[in-house]
Parts: sequence; C-alpha cells; structure tokens
Amino acid sequence: MPVSKSLVEHVSLIREVVISTVEAMPEDKLGYTPGENCRPFRDIALHIAKARWNLSNMLSGQTDAPARGFQAGTKAELLALLREGQEQCRRVLAAVTEDQLTKVHTVGIGERTGLDVVHLMLMHEADHHGNLVVLAKLCGVSPPDLREASKAALAKA
Repeated sequence: MPVSKSLVEHVSLIREVVISTVEAMPEDKLGYTPGENCRPFRDIALHIAKARWNLSNMLSGQTDAPARGFQAGTKAELLALLREGQEQCRRVLAAVTEDQLTKVHTVGIGERTGLDVVHLMLMHEADHHGNLVVLAKLCGVSPPDLREASKAALAKA
C-alpha cells in the first residue's frame, strides 16, 4: 500500500469521527462550555477545521483557505468547513510525494518532517475529538459509536 493511501485512510478516519460528533451535537448547544476558561464546542471544532487547512498548506506549499474564512454561525456552516478541510487534506495527502514528507518544516514545537507533521496533526485532532466528546456528553448527547464511524470513514477513504 502506498504511503499516501495509508495517510489518507488514517486522516479520513479521525476526521470522519470528528464530523460525526459535531453532527450529533444539537445546534443550540454548539456554544456550550463548562466554564469561562474552557473553549466552547464550536470553537474547538473551528480550531480543528483551521488546523486541517494549515496541514494541507504546509505539505503542499499552498496558501489555500475557505472563501468564507474560518467563521461558522450555524451548524451547517461548521460542518461545511470541516468537510472542506477534510477534502482539501485528502487531496493533498493523496498526491503527496516523498520529498514533501521528508521536507523539514518549522512548527510550534520545532523542526519536523512532513510525515512528522501528519502524525502530529492526527494526535492533535484525536485530542480535540476527545474534548468534543466530553462536551457533548456534558450536554446529554451520546456521540456516535467510534467503531461505526471508523468503518464509515475507511469505506470512504
């Protein structure tokens, strides 16, 4: 299996799980936060969406961004941003070259290869998915079953 296909599958998996969690959250609960020092659910999801574009741009050398910017007043707009970022990342990873994966990038924690950046992004998104799940549960929402979301993601990859 080519490395690019494996990366697309892994990234698609976590991203589908994030999208399914956002889909499960009622629109009127998107601004929920358990306290003043905590990010609201919507802000965490927007942070994930922006990070998806940043990863794609870092690997591809582009400066793409959604036309509307990173604002989402409604659940539909938030899901659209997440899906656009997912598709952008899928396109970039499907065409990624060995040079792009071995190129060194400067990120918040120092110098890292493109492959390191992909792994960091997966960990970052999984971490924030956990935040979304906790907030959803605090709102009485049962997030989708992880196994079912994973199967759906792998079927789409």
